[in-house]
Amino acid sequence: MSKEKDFSNSVEPKAGEWGGGSETFEREAHELGITYDKGFLKQLSFFKERIKPKDNVVYYPFCSTFDGVAKAFPWSRVIHLDLEKNAVIALNKVGYEAHQGSAADFDPGVKVDILILMNPRPDLVKKPADLVQKGGYVFCNGYTGASTDIANLDKFKLVGIIREVPDKDDYQFKFESLNIQREILRKKISFLVEDTNSNDIFIYQKIDD
Repeated sequence: MSKEKDFSNSVEPKAGEWGGGSETFEREAHELGITYDKGFLKQLSFFKERIKPKDNVVYYPFCSTFDGVAKAFPWSRVIHLDLEKNAVIALNKVGYEAHQGSAADFDPGVKVDILILMNPRPDLVKKPADLVQKGGYVFCNGYTGASTDIANLDKFKLVGIIREVPDKDDYQFKFESLNIQREILRKKISFLVEDTNSNDIFIYQKIDD
């Protein structure tokens, strides 16, 4: 069922084109340099199927010209944010809600259900995390240390890790105990340790405001 879309600073998409899908949309997006990673899209789909999160509002800072999140959540309000003006203009042109600004001080005016953090600046993680409502989720990788930064916030708990199954076009959900999580932090080492790999996706839930 379609949700009402009344987003500021965005262009209303054409019927049937929200989140992509039409040949015209894909051609225009390609011409504007908008793209997505198929593996990332599969990880997002796995997250939706496995966790079944509330997804009315999804926040995607550091988005560049990637629209994989909007494709994965076609009926959600997906808020894109990036410092690069041309990236924001391109996303707006095809109908996505996109804003130019810094994650350090951007305020969408609402609490979000899901925060997507892929390769963010480590010093800009706390503000976006504060925007997640209680019970909401953070979907992040560990490449720039974002997973460690989120784990260090007492309001979040590690729910599990999405890991690619070797030699199979599939993923598994690996559960991690909070004790293991805290031990990793205590030793001040990143999540890129022997028991994890750089392609892992970490899922956190906000347990307190």
